[in-house]
Formats: sequence, structure tokens, C-alpha cells
Amino acid sequence: MMSWEYIAGFFDGEGHAALRTASNGAAWFAGIGQSGKEGKQILEEIQEFLRIHGINSNLHADSHKGKFSKRDMYRLTLSNRINVVGLLKKLIPFVHVKKATVQDILRYDILYPRWTSRERGLILNRRWEKTVLVRSKNGNPYRISKEVWGLER
Repeated sequence: MMSWEYIAGFFDGEGHAALRTASNGAAWFAGIGQSGKEGKQILEEIQEFLRIHGINSNLHADSHKGKFSKRDMYRLTLSNRINVVGLLKKLIPFVHVKKATVQDILRYDILYPRWTSRERGLILNRRWEKTVLVRSKNGNPYRISKEVWGLER
């Protein structure tokens, strides 16, 4: 019977989770790797369990046969914030080896919450309203804060 404890054991031994930040946001990754027909079958069962619990994932076949192993390799991957955070929140009580990594990613999710496009638009509009259009010496327009110009206090 599939359970969060069982998945956490696989994740501790064969899984990974990462968060890469960039200027345009963050990229969220998590996954578990296995080899051979038995490994593929287990990953398919885990994928179905996650799907039932509202977590989307993808199963990929990596053809490393002959290079590193005599068996095909399979990866179950999650690649967006909602799915990665959803998985890690379920696994956190049961992971041991990767507990610090999971905690760090979940802390990041709390410190930098995802904004809806409406919330982002409101914030950008507020910032825009607090600026004034000026021109540089060479005539190029740019915006500067009204506070800097002493127009708003």
C-alpha cells in the first residue's frame, strides 16, 4: 500500500529537490529516480498516488543503458512551485536525510509567496503612481520616485 512514509523513504534515498533563483523568478524541481522494470512500476504507482492527492508529475525514461547501467533509468519529476511545495509539505514529517533541503525550500515558499497576476498588477500600479516621468539631458525619458523629487511625503 502506497503512503507518504513510503514515498519519503524513496525520496530520502533516490530523490532530489532544488530551487534555483533567477532575475525572472525561481525554478522549482523535485524528483525520484529508479532503474529497471521494477523501478518503473514503483514510480508509476507513486505517480498515481500523487495524482490522486492533486500533485502532478511526469515520468521520464533515460536511456543510459550501456553507459552506467545495464538497465534503463526512469525519473519521476515535478517542475513547478505548486506541485513541488505540495509534495514537500506531505513528506516533511517523514524525511530524514534530506530534511534540511526540504525545510529550506519550504521556508523560501513562506518568505517569498507566489503572487497572483492581479496582486502583481496592483503592486506595479502603486509603484508606477509613485513615480514621475522626467527626461535626461540627452532627451531620453525615464521614471523616478516622487519622494526623490520631494513631491510626495
